[in-house]
Amino acid sequence: MIWGLILTVIGQAVIYITFAVVFALSTDWRALSLPEGDWGALLNIARNPYYMLASAYHLPIMYALPMIYLTVALFMVGFVYMGAGTRVMLAIARSRLISQRMGEIHPRYYIPYWALIAFGLIGAAISFLFAPIPGLYALVSYTTVAGYIGFATNPIAMMVLKLQGTSKFNVPGGGLCQ
Repeated sequence: MIWGLILTVIGQAVIYITFAVVFALSTDWRALSLPEGDWGALLNIARNPYYMLASAYHLPIMYALPMIYLTVALFMVGFVYMGAGTRVMLAIARSRLISQRMGEIHPRYYIPYWALIAFGLIGAAISFLFAPIPGLYALVSYTTVAGYIGFATNPIAMMVLKLQGTSKFNVPGGGLCQ
């Protein structure tokens, strides 16, 4: 179980480090209209660097890639939050700190469905009220980190549910994925 989490974090680290090295070694400062080697000036770019590079290298596909990434990343982070957040609400409900209804398990799907509904509605409201469009890239970064924290608690909550006999559903081959 813990090896899946460790390998996921290592895999992500390799991808990020590889991207950073490739970006650092292939940066065309003239395309960004910046003095060569002035890494601090990258913080002052008003536009998205992907769009600047796309226009400098005449790569129209690069305009679509950040939007695809943003859309997929928001959905993935949302799924992680929904999975981890509902399990946390389930644990809090079992501790009798919030309504017992949040701890009810669906008879067919074995999920805390009231917690899922409440968490989804609250999360959607907060996202729509406090997440301006220019800040979505920062939101994805923050939620990715928070998603890993939630991802780390999810297997623990699932094991407790299984040991308590609350969840009897088994994913075929699930032990290999853990």
